[in-house]
Parts: sequence; C-alpha cells; structure tokens
Amino acid sequence: AAVGEVQVAPAAAGPAGALALLAAAASALLVRRERRAPSPLVDATLFRSRLFSAGLASGLLSYAALFSSTLLTPFYLSQVKGLSPRSLGLMLTAVPVALSLVSAVSGRLSDRVGSRALGLAGMGLLSAGLAGLSLADRGTSLPSLAARLAACGLGMGLFQPPNNSDVMGTLPRARLGTGGGLLAEARNVGMVLGISLSEALFHGFGAEGRGDGPFLRGYRVALAAGAAVAFAAALVRLLAVAEGEAGAPPPPRPAWTADGAR
Repeated sequence: AAVGEVQVAPAAAGPAGALALLAAAASALLVRRERRAPSPLVDATLFRSRLFSAGLASGLLSYAALFSSTLLTPFYLSQVKGLSPRSLGLMLTAVPVALSLVSAVSGRLSDRVGSRALGLAGMGLLSAGLAGLSLADRGTSLPSLAARLAACGLGMGLFQPPNNSDVMGTLPRARLGTGGGLLAEARNVGMVLGISLSEALFHGFGAEGRGDGPFLRGYRVALAAGAAVAFAAALVRLLAVAEGEAGAPPPPRPAWTADGAR
C-alpha cells in the first residue's frame, strides 16, 4: 500500500491518502499482533537497540537512494545520449564493478579503523554520484558519466559491509538468522521505494513533450531526491554508530558482505 501511495501521489491525492491510511492501519495491526504472539516472526525487543534500528534504517535509505538512478539512468543513456544496447549495458556495469571491488575489502577495513568513517564516506560518495548524475545532459561525456556511476558503486561498497557488520554485531547468536532476514527485507523495501519515488517524481516534474528538456527536468529532480536520501542515510548512520563506537575501533567482528552474509 505504501508503494502504491508513492506511485499514484502525483496524479491523484485522494487515492494516495487512502493508501497511506491503509498502510498505516495495516502496520499498526501487524505490530499489535506480533507483540501478543507467543512466538512472533520478529522479536520486537531487537529494535530497542538504537544501533540495530538505525542500521536497518540507514541500509534501507541507501538502497532507496541507489535505485533512484537504477530505474531512470538507462533511459537517459538510451534516449538522451543515444547509446546502443551494448554500450548502454557496458556503461551501467560501472556501478556493480565498483561495488564489488570495494566491498571485498571494506568489511575488514572497518574492523581496523572503525565503521563510522567508512559509512559516512560511502554515503557521501553515493550522494555526490547521484548529484552529479542529476546534472548530466546531452553534452556530458561518457567518461564523466562512468565516473559518476562508479562513485555510486564505490559509495555502496564502502557503506554496506560495515553497516551490516554493526547490525549483526548487536545480535545474540540465536537471533542472527532474524537479523539477516531483516537486512534483506530492508534492502528489498529500499529498492522498491527508491524505484517508486523516482518514478513518481519523474512523472510529476517531467512533463510530456518533445526533445530532451522534459525528460531531463524529471530526471534531475528524481536523482536530486536520491542524493538527498543518501545524505539522510549518512545522518542516520551517525546515530547508528553513536551507541557502538565511541571514538575507538570496535572489537573484531566477522566481516559481513553487502548482502548480510559471511
């Protein structure tokens, strides 16, 4: 319902409001039922840890920010830059390649220097990359676009492993499976919300018409919003590490990958 609310908001305020109320009511009923259940699907006491809750929230926001570009950038590269399918695909690999290279070492690096700096640097890079993409137009060079996409991947690669490690490090061994499931849920919800938000903003601000102007107007607003979401994730990240990191490197913990697995 929440996703539907975001999608229809630009066109109809009434249905959007109804969906928002429905989502809020369903969420309240779920929380109430889980609190009374003898064996709840999710142990609500886990969320008493600010490190755990803020880590999940910042992870959700980071994927929402990244996927604001995932939906629209292929259309920009195709319609505005005129790339062929093969060239377009090669350009888009800048994000996963950069993410894979950095995430392989950022988990271990966070165990040595602490997760605060890496997390903030990661979301700063993601925000800068999305802001850079929001300024792209027909004349932007392909190497410059590749660098902006790579910055997004580098940012996610720096951010996710230490964030996931912090979240999982708050849990007892018996709750590690629950923690991994919640990280996956936060990731998937963030993806869906990012795509829905970017589509809604693009539809609302990218008026129909010929030429690059209408498309670029909607594209810029959507990706600027994604950059703002990444900045919000950085702020939440500050809350996430305030409880578990007090200026000194944390004790060694397992390095968790961007997917929440060893």
